[in-house]
Amino acid sequence: MKYASVALLGIGLLVGCGTPETTSPSTTTFSIVNTGSTMIYVQSSGFSGQGVLSLATSSSALPFSDTCEVCNCGPCPSCAVCGRGLAKVAALAPGASWTYAWDQRVFVVEKDGCRAGLDCENPERVAPQTLTASATWADSFAVDPTFGANDEFLVGHQTKAQTWKHPAATVRIEIP
Repeated sequence: MKYASVALLGIGLLVGCGTPETTSPSTTTFSIVNTGSTMIYVQSSGFSGQGVLSLATSSSALPFSDTCEVCNCGPCPSCAVCGRGLAKVAALAPGASWTYAWDQRVFVVEKDGCRAGLDCENPERVAPQTLTASATWADSFAVDPTFGANDEFLVGHQTKAQTWKHPAATVRIEIP
């Protein structure tokens, strides 16, 4: 019996193992780099997560952030909706960078997924394809106390896009 267990374990390891050359990365790290000569700002957090990056296919935007405004379908119907986050910017001096790690999933909203009148979202891994990441940045920002906190927002923002073949371990977007 002992030999049979070892043999089955060995077969399982042979069948289930991949090699580093054929395994796709499980995370893509986006690096927004200030290659210019002056300070720039990125929206490092918004009301619901970071506001620097957006991702898209050739035909539609990808909902790649797991927001807390919509419950995940797994814990339905007992999930709490979060309060809003503070909007903040990050300053990038010349040569500095801001990074964001993406787990290569999108969050697809299911209408009435928890129950009638309560939508939820399910994570799905993104299939290999050409994607575009857009980084938003500005030369300045303003503080807005309208919502009871000192939220920071970009003023006169610009966008720089970078297309790449997904999956990739790193995507670098240079802001001149």
